Amino acid sequence: AALLGVVGDDEPGRRLLSMLGERGVDTESVVVCAGRPTTTKMRIIAHSQQVVRADSEVTSDIDAETGERLAERLRALLSGSDVLVVSDYGKGVVTGATISAAVSTAHDLGKMVCVDPKESHFASYVGVTAITPNQKEAGGAVGEKITDEESLHRVGWELSRRLQAECVIITRGEQGMSLFMSDGRLEHLPTVAREVFDVTGAGDTVVSAL
Repeated sequence: AALLGVVGDDEPGRRLLSMLGERGVDTESVVVCAGRPTTTKMRIIAHSQQVVRADSEVTSDIDAETGERLAERLRALLSGSDVLVVSDYGKGVVTGATISAAVSTAHDLGKMVCVDPKESHFASYVGVTAITPNQKEAGGAVGEKITDEESLHRVGWELSRRLQAECVIITRGEQGMSLFMSDGRLEHLPTVAREVFDVTGAGDTVVSAL
């Protein structure tokens, strides 16, 4: 896997790239943006559970020049890749412009696109291969809160229609996942009970496994 993203020209950014490199992650396509800090997160832990997290960051959209640098690196990377995984954290890197460019480039090259989304960008995800919103994100995108099986079905099929995705996967916590396929099939994947202290990265795990 190769990593595409943005860090600041600062100590946290350099440390992050160093740690990734030590683990064999290809970071050649990570763009260093001067004047924009690397997002840092301070987690307060008590009895093995995260109580609160404080983020130090800038979440406004990246500037056009940085976006174009990302798009150029994306085009170069995708030609030799099988799939594009977009993990949208709402931190300003995934914007309407960057996601549209990414999806368009992937389609031109015949590549799959899987997205772990944020509500604010749903209009830009049209035509992706698969998308993995949680219940809150899916309901917010459609304008209906998921409260039972009926509302789940309405939201899932409406998202499938709007996004024209091959598969909409709604993650539902302890209730598992529901897969809405473009051919009209619906599958529910149950969970296996586990004692969980920290759900950080759950959405990334789902889209990566997918």
